[in-house]
Amino acid sequence: MKRSLLITLTVCVAISGFSQLANPDSWVPDARVHHMTHGDGKIFSQGDFRWVGEPYGGAGPVLNLDLSHDATFPLTNFRVEGAIPDDAGGWYTFSDGFVGHIKADKTTEVLPITITGSSINDIAKSGNILYIVGQFGTVNGTPRNHVAAVDLTTNTVTAWNPGSNGTVYSVALFGGTVYIGGSFSVIGGLTRHKIAAIDAATGATTTWNANVVSSFGYVFDIVPTATSVYFGGSFSNVASGSPSRTNFAAVNATTGALLSFNPRPNDWVLDLLLDGTTLYISGEYTQIASVARYGLTAFDTGTGSLLSFNPIFPDTYGGPVNAMAIDGTNLYVGGDFLSVNGTDQAKIAVLNKTTGASVSTVQRNFSDEVYAISIVGTKVLVGCYYLLGITGESNTRSLIALDETTGHGVGWVPQLPSFYDGWYTRDIHFQNDRLYYWQSFDTPPYETVIGALDSDDGSIDPTFNVDITGTVTAWAFASNTLYVAGNFTHVNGIAQSRFAAINLTTGSLLPFAISTSSIGGAYISSMAVSNNVLYVSGDYQFTDGGIMRTQLAAWDATTGTLLPWAPQFPGPVGSYDIGAIHNGKVYIIGSIVRRVNAITGAVDAWIPDGDASEGAGSIAVHGNYVYIAGGFSPGLIRVGIVSGSRTPWQPSVDDVEDSEGSINTLLVEGNKLYVGGNFSFPRPDDSGQYFAMFDLPAEVANEPPQILSNTSATP
Repeated sequence: MKRSLLITLTVCVAISGFSQLANPDSWVPDARVHHMTHGDGKIFSQGDFRWVGEPYGGAGPVLNLDLSHDATFPLTNFRVEGAIPDDAGGWYTFSDGFVGHIKADKTTEVLPITITGSSINDIAKSGNILYIVGQFGTVNGTPRNHVAAVDLTTNTVTAWNPGSNGTVYSVALFGGTVYIGGSFSVIGGLTRHKIAAIDAATGATTTWNANVVSSFGYVFDIVPTATSVYFGGSFSNVASGSPSRTNFAAVNATTGALLSFNPRPNDWVLDLLLDGTTLYISGEYTQIASVARYGLTAFDTGTGSLLSFNPIFPDTYGGPVNAMAIDGTNLYVGGDFLSVNGTDQAKIAVLNKTTGASVSTVQRNFSDEVYAISIVGTKVLVGCYYLLGITGESNTRSLIALDETTGHGVGWVPQLPSFYDGWYTRDIHFQNDRLYYWQSFDTPPYETVIGALDSDDGSIDPTFNVDITGTVTAWAFASNTLYVAGNFTHVNGIAQSRFAAINLTTGSLLPFAISTSSIGGAYISSMAVSNNVLYVSGDYQFTDGGIMRTQLAAWDATTGTLLPWAPQFPGPVGSYDIGAIHNGKVYIIGSIVRRVNAITGAVDAWIPDGDASEGAGSIAVHGNYVYIAGGFSPGLIRVGIVSGSRTPWQPSVDDVEDSEGSINTLLVEGNKLYVGGNFSFPRPDDSGQYFAMFDLPAEVANEPPQILSNTSATP
C-alpha cells in the first residue's frame, strides 16, 4: 500500500454535515508526525516524537508505590513542577505563577496566591507558613522581591520580607533558619552570593555566608542538616576553595566554612537527597569524583567516598534525573531519561537505593519530563509541566506502529539509531512485508541510508541496504524498483549523481537514469510512479522540443525517455508537488490544488472549494471524495471528486495555523481517516495532539467499484 503521496483506496459516501470528533482512545505522540504508511494491519508513523502512548490529560498523576495508577485522584487542571507534603495526607504544588493543592479527600484547588512576575520556583512549609521563592515583585499585591511567606490559614502575606535582588530557585528549612539559593548577590540588604541563610522569625539575613563566587552561576538545591549544608547548581567555586568547589559544595552549618567533601561534578547539579548518611546527587554531569558517571550518584557524607550505587542511564539527551524520593529501600527517580539499566522506562523509575538496580514495578512510560516526585504514605505524586500520557512506548526512534483499528501501540520496536544520535528518519513506505525507511545524518559528511525493517518486530533486514553519499530529497516506489533523487554523488560506493534506480529486493543499483541534465542542479521535491511513468516535481524549468517544463515533468519509467507531459497552470508560478495519482489523474498540491490528466497533462476544470490553496501539504483520494490537508484553516476539508465542492462533513482539528502548525500527512484505510502533523483536536476531557483517527461513514451499496491505478515498472 502506498503512502499518502500515492494512494489507492476503497469507496465511501457523503455524510451529513457535522463536526466529526476524533477517536478519543487512540494513542498520541509527544511531537509532530511527518509521514504515515499502512501495512500488515498497522499504521506506521514517522516524526519528531520520542514517546507515543495512551492519553492522560493531567499534569500531576498520583501513583501507588508499585507505579500503578490510582485513578481515584482527579486530573489536575494545573501544572505540577514541584510538590511538598501538606502534612494532612495531600500535597502543595507549584508551577509558573500559582500554588496548587491536592488534598487527601481527592479534591484539588488553586490557592488564592497571585504574583506579578514570571514564576514560583520552589516552596517550603513550616506549620501554617508557606515560604515561596521565584521571580516576582509582588504577592497578593504586597511588594515582595523574589521571596515571601504566606499564612495558609488566611492566605495573607506575612511581614517576613528579606528581599532579594535576583531570582531565587530553591528554599529549604532547618530549625529556625530558611536557606535560599539562586542567582542573587544581595538579600536582606547584605551581600550574599547565590546562597544565604535567613532568620525564619525576623526575616533578617544571618551572619552565615558560604560565599559562592560572584560571577555567573546559580544554586538550584539545598539540603541543610544540624552540622552541614549541602548545595548544588552551576558555579565555579565557593569561598575561593582550592581545589575549587565546582557545581557542588559542602559547608559548615554554623560558620559557612568549606568541608573537605568535594566530588566536583563536571556539569550542573539539579537535585540533592539525603538519606541518613547517604547523599544522592543528580544532574547533567558525566563525571564526578574523577569517575565517569552519568547524572546520578551516591556518596557517604561521613567519608566523602563514592558508593557502589550505579544505575545506568544511557541517554545523553537532557539531564537524566530532576527529582528523587525515598520509600523504605527504594529510590524513586524522575527526569528526562528513556531507559534505565537497559530497560525502557521513560521519565520515572524505581531503583534499589543501595545498588541502583531496577525494582520490578508496573511498566510506566511518561510522555513528559518529570520535575517532581513526592511520597505521602503509599501514594506517589509525580509532577510534570505538560503531560500527554503516563502509559505508552518510549525509545520509539521517531517511528511507531499502531494497530489500524484501535490506534494503540503493538510493541513494535524499530532497530534504528535515534535522531538524537544525529540520525533523522525522513520518510517511510510499506511494501512486500517490509517497512522501507530513508534515514539521513544531519552533519557533514552528509550521509543517507535506505534500509528495510521487519514489519513484525522492527529488526533490520540485512539483505537490503543502500548507502548514499549525500542527501536524498524524494523517492518513489514501483513493484520492484525504488527511484531516488537528491544531492548525492555515490550509491553503494558507485559514482551516481543526483538520481538512481535501485532493485527493491537486493538493494543493488540498476543501470537506469532519467535525463537529469535537463533539470540541471535543481532541487527535486517529490516523485511518484504510475502506469510505467515516473512523475517528478521540483524547482526547475527547461524547454525540450519546444515544450516547457515548469516544476513538473514525466519520464518513461523503463527507458528514462522524457515524455511530453507538461501541465501548465494559469497565473503566477507557485510551488508544486505530486500529491496523489488516482484513476488516470495526477493531483497537484502546494500553492495550488489541481488535477491533471496523467497522459496528456491537460488541466481539469476541477477546482476544489475552500481555502486549501493557501498551503495544501497532503491529499488522499477515497471513493467519491478527495481529502485535502495542510496549514490552512480549517486544516482538513473534503471535496467531491467530480464537482470539487466542499462537503458539510468537517473533522474537528485546531491550531493548524498557529506557529508551525499544519497537517502533514493523510492516510485512508478501510473506514478510517488517519491524520498526522502539528495540530490539536478536542477529546471529551481535554485535547489531543499530532495524530488523530476519524471514523468514516459506512459504505453505501451499489457504488461503482474504484479503478485502481497500476504502479508497476521494470527498468
